[in-house]
Amino acid sequence: MITFYRGLNEARVCYLIFAVQVIWLLARPCDLGRRFSALRQGLLPVLCLLAPPQSAPVFSFWLLAEAALARSGADSGLVARGFAYAVLGSSGHFLLGNSNSIATIDVGAGYTGLTFYHPVLVSALILVNAYGLSMLAHLSLYSRGGGDADLESAAGLHSLARYIE
Repeated sequence: MITFYRGLNEARVCYLIFAVQVIWLLARPCDLGRRFSALRQGLLPVLCLLAPPQSAPVFSFWLLAEAALARSGADSGLVARGFAYAVLGSSGHFLLGNSNSIATIDVGAGYTGLTFYHPVLVSALILVNAYGLSMLAHLSLYSRGGGDADLESAAGLHSLARYIE
């Protein structure tokens, strides 16, 4: 007997596209800004897949705010941009219904598109669902860093952003 799971094939195609994109990024020589930008673009569909349907307006407004921040923050300093992206990531984290408590983590999102239990994969999907918009904000900051020297100093800014959150 064949069991049909609704949305299973679509979720697996999304994961496959993300995995191929990550492997392609690792194999292809390019600068860090392009790698962070491509990783950001690949992570967004996975995050939309894992989030509940009522989160669609949150994603829309978050992406609009990120685009406005990217346009307005081009001439500001790295610390100001880092602070703005950290606030944007934290706001997205809390707007999706997450909090600082472990009780609010959506464990069911870790099983989206899976028919079996794999501890590493389920844990990674739960992590992406819980902290996905914060990861997107940091990837946006790093991808819009400007040059490699700017990105190296932005990597050091990560600890400042974590302290602020």
